[in-house]
Amino acid sequence: MISRSLILLVAGLLALFGVTTLTWSLAAAAPAEPGNQSNLRINEFMADNKNTLEDPDEPGEFPDWIELHNTGSTDVALDGLFLTDNPDRPTRFTITDGLTIPAGGFLIFYADNDPGQGPLHLNFALSRHGGFIGLFSGASETYIDSYTYGLQEPDVSEGRAVDGGESWRTFLTPTPGATNNFLPPEISNVQQMPPEPGISDTVTITAKVVDERGLASVTLFYMTTGVGEVAVPMTATGDLYSAQIPPLPDRALVGYYIVATDIDDLSSRMPRVTQQPFRYMVGFQAPLIFINEIVADNEGSLASPVDPTESPDWIELFNPGPNQVSLDGLFLTDSRNLPTKYPIPSGLTIPPGGFIIFYADNTSDVNDPDRALHTNFALSRDGEYLAIYAHAELEPIDEIEFGPVSPNVAWTRYPDGGDTWVQNACVTPGAANEVCDPQSHLPWVSN
Repeated sequence: MISRSLILLVAGLLALFGVTTLTWSLAAAAPAEPGNQSNLRINEFMADNKNTLEDPDEPGEFPDWIELHNTGSTDVALDGLFLTDNPDRPTRFTITDGLTIPAGGFLIFYADNDPGQGPLHLNFALSRHGGFIGLFSGASETYIDSYTYGLQEPDVSEGRAVDGGESWRTFLTPTPGATNNFLPPEISNVQQMPPEPGISDTVTITAKVVDERGLASVTLFYMTTGVGEVAVPMTATGDLYSAQIPPLPDRALVGYYIVATDIDDLSSRMPRVTQQPFRYMVGFQAPLIFINEIVADNEGSLASPVDPTESPDWIELFNPGPNQVSLDGLFLTDSRNLPTKYPIPSGLTIPPGGFIIFYADNTSDVNDPDRALHTNFALSRDGEYLAIYAHAELEPIDEIEFGPVSPNVAWTRYPDGGDTWVQNACVTPGAANEVCDPQSHLPWVSN
């Protein structure tokens, strides 16, 4: 095979003698000039693609992806270039000869570790925990472009704020295969009034929506049991947009989201596509109760009422209000994916300003009244998630993600029902919290 250096040498010599047209009998076309290839940039990527960009060669799959951009005014061939996720292996993936990016254009590579699917599928995948992306030139044996990234969020891309520019930003609305220069609309400050609608209430949804080049439409979409998705155009008062959801039957579960589209046909959704819609239940008022104290490594701070020789982990709930609160229909869980994991037995109440203790020992038995307060999960002393739910489709009544803890040391709200959590060596099960040797911490998940 004729080498690239020999081709360039012969072409240069012929040019000296006025020969400007040369045809080569080669399997592949001559590569683009290095100067043209230097105009290429890694422009955008996604390392945790859940639903944003579907694999055109394998529908139903959503691989991670890397977008290259040609910043120049002429087409650029990618012959002789490589992509990699390892700076010590610059030639990890050989880009197939013959691929070209037009002037000002873009090309997507799918980082799915499945190169057998075609020339745009890489032999490596990206890590959502952080990593490296490099575009390497075999001819010059240098990196044309590279980028080191950190932890990534699902369906959020990272890219250059301006195509080919120096600064990078995240894109809640990614733009694979398209320009980064025009930002999609920004939706913020979504409000619902009233917060807990009754059966006769019309619900007003408001949001602030802005766009640097101009909005084409802002629409509220809502849905409920037995009713398909309903679109309601939102009306503007300055940057504030509003629309209404009509009164619906008692206990109807309602979901809604907002879509804004600008004059460049770029759209944003709030909440994002990968997130659940905003929700409320008609006629439902969440009780005001708190997870108030947690011991996740009990070695004698509180004995089990069923077996005094056992010391299960425990959870204290607190009712700060002036009225008794029923726990009927509520759930405790240590998993976001299982919000109704432990159904609290019917008939339990918390008196005004009072407390109730649940024993987290994974010994729940619906047929044993003595174990009514024992959950079907245990706590981890290394820390975990804990929440109270009223419905699997609604936001939790209260939640916390707590960190590691020592034996017989509690995670405690101080004061009772307050926003601040402390690690507390003076546990107070079923009573007002008192703090000694405090180590103050903000809540890992706030209300």
